[in-house]
Amino acid sequence: MLAALPAVGTLVVDPSGWSPFGPARWAAVLAVTLAGAALALPGRAVAVGRRGLVVWGVWLAWVAVAAAVGMDGRLAWIGTPQRHFGALTWGLCALAWLAGHSVDDDGDLRVLAGAATAVCGAIGVWSIAELLGWQPVALAASGRLVGPLGNADYLGAATALLVPVAVGVAADGGWAPRWRAGASVCAGAGYVALIGAGARAAWVGVVAGAAVLALARRSSLRRLLAGRFGDAEDLRMAGPEQSAGSEQSAGQWWSKRAAAAAIVVLAATGATFGLAVATGTAGRLPAAVQAGQGGGASRLAEWSVALRVVAAHPVTGTGPEGYRLAFGAAVGAGYQRTYGRDPLPDRAHDSLLDVAATTGLPGLGAYLALLAVTGALMWRALRKGEAAVAGMAVGLVAYSVGALFLFPVAELEPTVWLLAGVVGARVASDGELVRLRVPRLAAPVVVAAVVVVAFLGVRAVTADRQMRVALADPSRGAARAARAAHDAPGNIVIRLAAAHVDAAAGTLTGIDRALGQVAAARRVSPADPVVGLERAQLLEQRAQLTAAPGDWRAALDALAGLARRDPRNPAVLVPLGVAEASSGHTGEAVASWLAAARLAPSSPSPEIDLAVFYFRHGQPALARGAAERALALDPAAAPATAVLRSLDTARPPTSNPPTSSPETNGAGDGT
Repeated sequence: MLAALPAVGTLVVDPSGWSPFGPARWAAVLAVTLAGAALALPGRAVAVGRRGLVVWGVWLAWVAVAAAVGMDGRLAWIGTPQRHFGALTWGLCALAWLAGHSVDDDGDLRVLAGAATAVCGAIGVWSIAELLGWQPVALAASGRLVGPLGNADYLGAATALLVPVAVGVAADGGWAPRWRAGASVCAGAGYVALIGAGARAAWVGVVAGAAVLALARRSSLRRLLAGRFGDAEDLRMAGPEQSAGSEQSAGQWWSKRAAAAAIVVLAATGATFGLAVATGTAGRLPAAVQAGQGGGASRLAEWSVALRVVAAHPVTGTGPEGYRLAFGAAVGAGYQRTYGRDPLPDRAHDSLLDVAATTGLPGLGAYLALLAVTGALMWRALRKGEAAVAGMAVGLVAYSVGALFLFPVAELEPTVWLLAGVVGARVASDGELVRLRVPRLAAPVVVAAVVVVAFLGVRAVTADRQMRVALADPSRGAARAARAAHDAPGNIVIRLAAAHVDAAAGTLTGIDRALGQVAAARRVSPADPVVGLERAQLLEQRAQLTAAPGDWRAALDALAGLARRDPRNPAVLVPLGVAEASSGHTGEAVASWLAAARLAPSSPSPEIDLAVFYFRHGQPALARGAAERALALDPAAAPATAVLRSLDTARPPTSNPPTSSPETNGAGDGT
């Protein structure tokens, strides 16, 4: 069961779902981790690392404190529908780490390492087929392989973890030749996926893992390259002619070995470069240092925002999943103008900054202690462990270093900590272990949890499929969306999608139903910025239909509240300007639109609203300038064209000011 964890965390896909790589995979990860723990731990005395147990306890206790006082209440515990990384997920990782210590004999180790190697090969085969044009799940083209992970960066993280495991099995002389040959094929296929993903964080991680391995086994490398078959005493005991012949033979052997090593390095480098060219990712490395490219300067900008979040919440952080709630108050105008927020950033893109932002500086200290204790055992495995165990350790190092440029991935972290537990139990001394006996009564509790998770997982998958039908078939959309929301009542993404379907009819009844869905989402996450913006936009649409002053006041109050919490968000400022103008606050409306234009220089929406407003208020010169700027950004902007045509014919424009929906404002937040 535990050996199935790498497979379900990477290969489970639901092609019929709205989110093919979401609910089904996460439900499988939860169920398999809990089931594996239920089978491995209760009723057994498991030898667990004493230091690891202590730091895990401290870390989990502080995560619970951060979640209890965090910004997102319920989701701080269970996680968002996209990331799943609430406090309970850290508990799941601890459970996987404990279960890993039960893998305490060679047979169990071979099952787990063999399964991880096979998963690496399956990921590679999928990615190679994708490279050749196969795409079982329709995704937006990105020029990078995504494999069964559905995300290029996640694919990179998974292969950085698993390719070294496959290499370790292939290099382990204790395995049968046929298994080693199969592992070599799996490692090669996984390596294609690693390069084709174009995930620079994963590339850095793999290089770091190889470098740490070389450092840990530097004496073995020196002996390998030197090729000395005898020591100095052997040479002294030999005669002069024998000594000279031995030295000459050793020198020749060293030359051959060094030349062979150089050929291998050059061949590997050439193969890697060829793969990068073939998969179209060769330009990813130089792009990291080019202006305007993602992953270089943009990553530094994201880290600066994260540091401001940490500075604002230094003790307990924002709580798990709270970063997205604090982002709006911390983001600067320069970041907004340059990078925008489509989609809304919800992670710090650095594992340590992510931990600091969500659990505060004490949480960061506890997490670093956990990494230090685990890292010491990994170093020991790299130095003295058999090749398969060393391969696991290299994979863990590669994944952890790559996470410094990404963030912890919920679907992969249980596998990471399972392998960490396996390696730790393998290399720890008896004095470092403590016998932990889990009562047999824990088994029914965990089994009950598996049943609950399976039930909720089936409902989540059903809701996800219903939402796909609702969005694809307008004739059945409202009913299907309502059913999806009923099956997944705590999923705020499903709720927002259902609101979108209800509001699409453009009727007062539909908008009121949509507001009901948003109200349900707000009960789950009251401060979620996307939920808040959707509510404000629906209130504004309702006011445009009813023209009632009370409805305009409600929309204006909602948008003004969002602007106070997130003053540099064009997606808030554009509809705020509409509400202000419709409520008679013309000066404030112009200020909001001008601010939005400065913060979103590539969006035509604020310029369109300004053009219509200026024309209706008898300012033709300003109206013409705004309309021309809007058309320069979007030549198909019909309201701006109408303004210019009306100016030329001296007639008022027939187009009303545009409403501020995510589809039209061009400065959306990924809703």
